[in-house]
Amino acid sequence: MKDVADQAAIDLHDFASQMSADVQVFKASNREMFAQMSRAVQVLHEFDMPVARIQGDRNALEQLMRSVTSSQSGITEFQSIVSVLPPLTAKIRKARKRASIVLDELIAELQFSLHEGAKVLEAMDALGVRVPTAVS
Repeated sequence: MKDVADQAAIDLHDFASQMSADVQVFKASNREMFAQMSRAVQVLHEFDMPVARIQGDRNALEQLMRSVTSSQSGITEFQSIVSVLPPLTAKIRKARKRASIVLDELIAELQFSLHEGAKVLEAMDALGVRVPTAVS
């Protein structure tokens, strides 16, 4: 039983290690993406953009935000499962704690995405480029 528990701890630790690196890359890219989107909206009024293009961009951002919300929900559920893993060994306890911290960081970054996405949509509204989205 201890061997199985130790292997589970190793797997969870490996998952947390890889996720930690991936979250750092995602965080940097995500923040740069939203900074660029904000800048693009600020200069949008200077270009004669076709309405279809603006609507396409807005729809893409709204779809991204729906996907992020769904992902955040799934990751939160996974985190709750990890947090209730029985601490059969010290290795599992440590791996569980590390995985939970990494998942917390990812959830926080997804929340940042939602916040920044809403700000970009508000900026589009403020510039008068609100285009009604298609009814699904």
